[in-house]
Amino acid sequence: MPPLLLLLLTGACYLNALAAGFVWDDLSQVRDNPYLRSLRWVPEIFTRDLWITSGSAEFSGYYRPLQNLSYALDYALWGNRPFGFHLTNLLLHLAVCLLLYGLVRRQGFGPPAAFVFAAVFAVHPLHVEEATFIGGRGGLLSAVFLFGGLAWVQHALRQSARLFAPATAAFLSVFLAFLAKPLALLFPVVLAAAPWVVTAAESTAVKIRRSAGLLVAGGLAAGAAFSIPYLFLQVRFGDAVPGSSLSGALVRLPAIVTAYLVKIFFPIGLAIDYPPPDYGQPPAWIALFWIALILLPLAIAAFGLVHGRRWAFWLLFAPLLLCPLAGLWSGYFVVADRYAYLPVAALGALLAWPLEAAGENLRRRTAALSLAMIPVLAFGVLTIARNNVFLNQDTFWAAAERAAPLRPKVVEGVAARLARQGRLAETIAYLEAVTARLPDNANLRLELAMYLFDAGRTDESQRLTEAVVREKPHLAKALWHLSQLSFARRDYPTALRLTRRLLAENPRDLDALVNLAVLLKLADQPQQALAALDDVLAQSPLHGLANLYKGMMLFEAGRRREAIVFLRQGLAANPGHAKAQEMLREAETGGI
Repeated sequence: MPPLLLLLLTGACYLNALAAGFVWDDLSQVRDNPYLRSLRWVPEIFTRDLWITSGSAEFSGYYRPLQNLSYALDYALWGNRPFGFHLTNLLLHLAVCLLLYGLVRRQGFGPPAAFVFAAVFAVHPLHVEEATFIGGRGGLLSAVFLFGGLAWVQHALRQSARLFAPATAAFLSVFLAFLAKPLALLFPVVLAAAPWVVTAAESTAVKIRRSAGLLVAGGLAAGAAFSIPYLFLQVRFGDAVPGSSLSGALVRLPAIVTAYLVKIFFPIGLAIDYPPPDYGQPPAWIALFWIALILLPLAIAAFGLVHGRRWAFWLLFAPLLLCPLAGLWSGYFVVADRYAYLPVAALGALLAWPLEAAGENLRRRTAALSLAMIPVLAFGVLTIARNNVFLNQDTFWAAAERAAPLRPKVVEGVAARLARQGRLAETIAYLEAVTARLPDNANLRLELAMYLFDAGRTDESQRLTEAVVREKPHLAKALWHLSQLSFARRDYPTALRLTRRLLAENPRDLDALVNLAVLLKLADQPQQALAALDDVLAQSPLHGLANLYKGMMLFEAGRRREAIVFLRQGLAANPGHAKAQEMLREAETGGI
């Protein structure tokens, strides 16, 4: 009965999520992603950067092939309808909740404690950004593999004294989890703690040997999944965030951990990715924080081991609180609700603890259950309300603007929403008002310059862009827009010079390479232009404009049979290009 209640509770809280559409990163990762249209592109998904296989011109450094593979399977089943993608997210979230319930029950805890544990996790409002937002799919898959692996380890440790089965479980679960989303850097530690809490009969020496084996297996899996893409596949590290450093990240660590803990206990407000503020020099109490961070898990472990292995079971979930700190490797943290998906399991364990501590005393158990259900019900109501944020782009950015009106990413999203609605004058007025309040933000001033260009106010756009370039000469987006302004004035030599400068700063900028090809063609260098397009297509075979322009250049060169394939692929991404459509018709109807 408790598992059924858990499914009904979770389904009730996420039922309105099935009506949500594509928002935010869903647009490029799913709706407009050409690599999802056919399963024949699965090999590309497994050998390339996440964002390159999402139609982006930039390398993110993310390697999450299982995330895009799951999208491709959804597309094969549902086409481009968001309902199917949201249904898969919900089913994955339900699977994680049932895995957690089963883990607790197999450890010997009663159904009420297991239900509260899983219910807190199931309906926590922070999970909307993982379970309702289609772009959160990677975290859901990772959690399925991690908790599924822990259940496998739990079973294997009880069935056999041999290390092979649990070590295999540890390796496969961590490896697959990393291929979905490499957030759980600490999960090998969780697996290594399993021998101390799952079984009771072994000697200390046996437990140490098993823990070491699981730690090594999990560590090897994490190392392999993390390094193989960068060493042997076409995946590259993303560009460093300006101003980021490991020392700076460590300085921010106490505030980041505090922010996540507050969000877990009081999940109010919406977090659209934003960097935490600059906290300057480390405060004097940072040493106390580090000491507490080390001593807290040790205290939990000591309590658990003194009071029996069943209580030590909660230790398995304490390290998950530190999962958001995976951002340390890049020297940069992002505060976002979806990074708290795994840590919420620790809150579930905490709220379920009093239920089991009540023992067989009916009055105490009833009181503990009643108290535990208060946050469960409150969280459920908040989750239902928060799902409505993800209904469409308008509801999403409206909520983001209410939550953080001056966050740069929010400002860009709100401006794009206004422009998409055809309200270009309002877009410009909005950005002028924001940049007046944030005059030091060069990126927002550049956004304003780009919308001024769209409105035909070319001279104003030129002056504003030049000012940004003088201030930040290495800002790629500014160089790109300045080259587009030169192109619009038919000043092709200047546009070519700026494009080469942009590529000198970032040779992996695929859009700049496409722009270079167009300019080389105008400079009567067709072979060099085709070589630039071939470079783009070698890195992103379904790049829409690269395919389109290569098809057009081949057609003009008389190589019409070759042009057909590229024109078709290019028109799939740019169906409104009239000249390319005419070329394709002529090539297909006999002009070969």
